[in-house]
Amino acid sequence: MFNERVLYKLFGIASFLVLAFAGARLFYLQVIRNDFYERLVYTQTSTNVVFTKDRGSIYDRNGRPLAANRKVASLYTFGRNVDDSTGFINALEANGIAVSNAAADVIERKSGFVWLARHVDIAQAETIKEAVPSVNFRLE
Repeated sequence: MFNERVLYKLFGIASFLVLAFAGARLFYLQVIRNDFYERLVYTQTSTNVVFTKDRGSIYDRNGRPLAANRKVASLYTFGRNVDDSTGFINALEANGIAVSNAAADVIERKSGFVWLARHVDIAQAETIKEAVPSVNFRLE
């Protein structure tokens, strides 16, 4: 019915049409519908999960609390933010915070993040932050 030459031409035309359709579809998805898919990716991958509930209190069989939540602060600083390391350490010790040798090394080298004290009373952390400006605290 068809000779070999005609079959090759038909196969070539069919292959060209399939590739042209695939190319046109890729162009449509990547160039024309780009904004839609960009928003779709952003909404599917960028999600903030916020946990707002505290742990529950634990009571004994008579209703007396055995364990309850307590908010505390943890003091920290970045070594590069401290101008005078000895004055900084002395100011912390004057406010009742003992600085470890490892933390003092980080502060003196002016490098990186360092915890100064953990589980400090919130009022004490606020007064220390006012007295020593390079100190920050985080509620836990």
